[in-house]
Amino acid sequence: MKSLLKPFWIILSNTLPLSVLLFLLFIEWQTIHTLLREDTQKYWFIVAGIVLGLLIVQSIYAIRLIILRKTIPLVYGVITLIVHLLCLIIYVTYSDEIVPREVPAWMIDGNKYVYIFTFMMPSLLYAMIVLILESTPDVSKVSFSKNLALSLAIPIGFYFFFFMMGSVYHPNQISDYLEIFLWILIVGVMVSFFYFATRALYILIFNKNLLKKIPAILWKIIIALIFPILGLGLYATLMPIGGIFGDFSNKWFFILAIINGIIVCVPRSLNPTINLCLWILRASTFSFTCYFFLVFLPYTPLSFILLFTVVFGVLMLTPSALFIVHSAELYQDFQDLKQSFNAYYLIISGLLSFAFIPTIIIIDFWNARNDLHTTLEYVYSPNYEKEPQTTSVNLKKLLKYVKSTKQSRPATFSWTPYIDTFYSWMVLDNLSLSNRKISDLEQIYLGKASQILVETTPNQIASLQDVRTESMYDSTTQTWKSWVHLAIRNGKNQNAEYHGKFNLPVGTFVTNYYLDIAGKREMGILAEKKTAKWVYRNIVNESIVKDPGLLYFSDENKVELHVYPFAPNELRTTGFQLIHREPIELLIGNKIAKLGADKHPNVILNTPHFIFIPNKEKAKLSESYRKPYFHFILDVAHGNSFQRYTYQLQKLKNEYPDYFPKAKISLVNSYVKTVDYTNNWMDELSEDGIEGGFFLERAIQQIAYQETKNQSSFYPIIVVLSDSITNGVFPENRLSHWCFAFPEGANFLLLDSQNILTNHTLENPIKGYPAKLDSILYPKKVRLFVSEGKKYFLADDDKITVIFKSNALEEPLTFSKESWQWGMLLESQRRQLLLHPEQQEKYWRTLVKNSFESNILSEYTSYIALENEAQKAVLKRKQREVLNANSNLDLVQDLERMSEPELWLMIALVGLLGVYRERKRIVSRFFS
Repeated sequence: MKSLLKPFWIILSNTLPLSVLLFLLFIEWQTIHTLLREDTQKYWFIVAGIVLGLLIVQSIYAIRLIILRKTIPLVYGVITLIVHLLCLIIYVTYSDEIVPREVPAWMIDGNKYVYIFTFMMPSLLYAMIVLILESTPDVSKVSFSKNLALSLAIPIGFYFFFFMMGSVYHPNQISDYLEIFLWILIVGVMVSFFYFATRALYILIFNKNLLKKIPAILWKIIIALIFPILGLGLYATLMPIGGIFGDFSNKWFFILAIINGIIVCVPRSLNPTINLCLWILRASTFSFTCYFFLVFLPYTPLSFILLFTVVFGVLMLTPSALFIVHSAELYQDFQDLKQSFNAYYLIISGLLSFAFIPTIIIIDFWNARNDLHTTLEYVYSPNYEKEPQTTSVNLKKLLKYVKSTKQSRPATFSWTPYIDTFYSWMVLDNLSLSNRKISDLEQIYLGKASQILVETTPNQIASLQDVRTESMYDSTTQTWKSWVHLAIRNGKNQNAEYHGKFNLPVGTFVTNYYLDIAGKREMGILAEKKTAKWVYRNIVNESIVKDPGLLYFSDENKVELHVYPFAPNELRTTGFQLIHREPIELLIGNKIAKLGADKHPNVILNTPHFIFIPNKEKAKLSESYRKPYFHFILDVAHGNSFQRYTYQLQKLKNEYPDYFPKAKISLVNSYVKTVDYTNNWMDELSEDGIEGGFFLERAIQQIAYQETKNQSSFYPIIVVLSDSITNGVFPENRLSHWCFAFPEGANFLLLDSQNILTNHTLENPIKGYPAKLDSILYPKKVRLFVSEGKKYFLADDDKITVIFKSNALEEPLTFSKESWQWGMLLESQRRQLLLHPEQQEKYWRTLVKNSFESNILSEYTSYIALENEAQKAVLKRKQREVLNANSNLDLVQDLERMSEPELWLMIALVGLLGVYRERKRIVSRFFS
């Protein structure tokens, strides 16, 4: 055990943790320093100075001892313990000044106590070890019973003293100095208790004479087997009320506790081979012991306070006691086995064994990551050219775990420390899935009932009072630049939010946004959309709201604008800039904004990437009529309706035989199988045909894709056969993006079990209108445009039409900033990803980058106006996370990021430093 007194341990326990702490404090400072008052900033400089001072002094001291080849003396443990405890006491006393309440919790990682306690605890722990080792040079000469008696007497005396003080002394207010004194007294008593209790355990383990009186197997069974199982059982019984430390109700915690307890209690053998097996087994379960030691280490002071309940206090001390016992058993195993086996091979076998449980967890999480990504790719980033492969993913288990990582820790205590954090990082890239996506996946794969999730809107909504516009024509580029200024008033007697939507005509792009805040015009920042919406919602949910504004695409050519807050009867102004080629009209609320004029006529613009056709020019194109055919979509996921389907199909064939020669049929559950219509369509059903949900959106998307790819003289009339439209699953409700694929009409028909026919539009597929086939089946006029020998069928309406001819994803963008041509290229890229969503993961960051460089709003970005620099710093930091993650994952409001990964970072640094320190021996041993 004397090897623990080598100065190298100072670097491991002090230099590395404090270096990480200093780095994390610097990151937090960069984020929130603009929110801090001058008197508050000085506390940060003091804290940083103390941490840096401790880091430098102890590092220099460790280097000096290494050079002099000396061990760590007793005085180091005393001084380190006192200094670090004083620092913690002062920090706790002035914590409200260091991180004042004005700093929103969502801007910082963890709470204000986590970092300091987490990274100073290793120094305190090591100082305690030095004290025990230096004050107990010979365990046989130190009384076990006296140390045990003192460890019991201290909490009893402490409670008696404070009970007596509390009954006679009732101060109205405690001064800072008295508070510090009381903290010193309390901490001093706690340290004394832990010193004598740990020293007693140290003597019990290593005093061979004492082992003759007290059998080792007896106290090992109590500490390693009975207490852990009793603690887990009692804790699980009290969940969730007693679950402030996390959720340990999983059966594997109990199984591993039993296995670990038995392995620790098994006595050594005279046979070295058996002892080697025991060494490997103990090293394998040591990671389990270390896990609970790390989880409960920050709460160690709480165990002293809970000692008055006896049971809870002792059980909370169990992880620390088990860690000491388990470590001692491994130490003694190693010392014995060195006589028979090579020490280096023992170390390697021990490290590999220690990694056994973590490796199993990593493999399980990696498989979960692959399963999740496969599932999300099929639903949100499919390849319409390939038949999807059915998956055996255990989605129920996967979604259950995802839900658990989404839970807010203070509300439910349903998180598992470190493990859930590691899961969020490895599987979810520190993001999550929205409730909507979880619900959709459960409907598609598990066949759960449809849940119509209504978007929440503020209770009090400010109203648009006035719209003012200004337009300027650029004859060089033949485009308009227009500003739309909105005056919004809150006519209510309480705070309100403005929430408006308006449609943006094709070929019109947003190039700027502003919000007037406290008399200052704050220009919007173009940011990744999920990040901007997350920041906006967090600001709105603050107790003291800081004036955010948000502008983004919520659907095909549909823009949403949010502004908050509006005080009672307050008038605020906001606005945005547009660039467009044709004169346009916007309907915003009940106001009409007219932009541009007809005095600058435009013609069809044909470029290598797109064809821009103004509405007046489209009206001049030749007329065309295509022949319709039925494309039936059958719900094969709900019930046994196949006999009804056969009857309905045969009836339609008898009444409308002209629509059946090219008819197709899609059999839809979680997957879509499309075949030519035959009377034997049921033969195409797979054995699992009625499993899962009715993925109607995917079936219509595949039809739309084929229509876009194969412009022919025929077009489909989509007829859905299902009991109800609510059986259909519409994960993203993005069918409106496919309206261009159906020039004869972007709609489909639903024939239900009562033979009632309803008409549904792609823009609002849930809502249906009564319909009759005879009034629908008539020749429909479209416009025909021919370019380079290829036919394009266009809707016969008064809207601008754009035809995208080539893949612009690989094209370099060389246009000037905020140019109309760049906007069209962005739109071309977006259309390409709509047709080929399998390329989304590869190219969506490119679209975000192009949006930033052009300063043009896209489907993947959002304009957000923020009041202060701290909000902008958080936006930038969170945006980096999102851009490095899977595009199908979400930022959700109820996700609370935990701070445990930094501890894993510290452990990794310790391991790397250890390998570096022993590099010469390792190289000479294995490679010489």
